[in-house]
This record gives sequence, structure tokens and C-alpha cells, in this order.
Amino acid sequence: MAEVTEPAELSVVHELRRAVFVLEQGVSEAEEWDGLDGECRHWLAWAEDRAVGTARLRVTGDVACVQRVAVAADWRRRGVGRAKRWPRSRMRRGRPAARGCSWARS
Repeated sequence: MAEVTEPAELSVVHELRRAVFVLEQGVSEAEEWDGLDGECRHWLAWAEDRAVGTARLRVTGDVACVQRVAVAADWRRRGVGRAKRWPRSRMRRGRPAARGCSWARS
């Protein structure tokens, strides 16, 4: 798992989320692209030289939430989406946040 640091990697995040949420689960484009990605930190899980999972961390005030957890269909039930693998939902800039949430669309 690696934090996204390059624009090309963010494109991979968007491709995976579009495949899982929009195409597979029928989430509307308007709902999925909520305009909040620029405020978030993003991660990709890699296996066999391809991205198999993604999540974002959104911090609002003293609350940090892991959101938009998406796992490629052929990699589900292999532990990729387990919350403990993703950034700790209670972390904020390296410090524990006062409150955390674990809601994530899967």
C-alpha cells in the first residue's frame, strides 16, 4: 500500500473507483465525484503490478474519516479492504484526531 503522490496515481484511483462504484454498483457520477478529492489524502493497494484497492482519508476539523474504500472485484475477500490496512481513521497530520469515523462506501 502506498500514498498517492503523483497526478498519474490519482488517475488510477479514479479509474478504480469508477469501475467499482459507478459501473459495477450503479452509483451516479455526480455522487461519486463529490468535489472533495482535493481535500483528501489517497492510497492505493498494489498486487501483481496493478492497483487492486484504494481509499481516501478526509480530515474535517478534529474528525478524520477513511472514505471511498474500493477493491477490484477479483481481489475481494482477500483482506485488501480491511480498515486496519488503510491509514488509521484517527490520524490527523501524524497526530491522533479527537474523533474518528469509519464510514466508507465499499
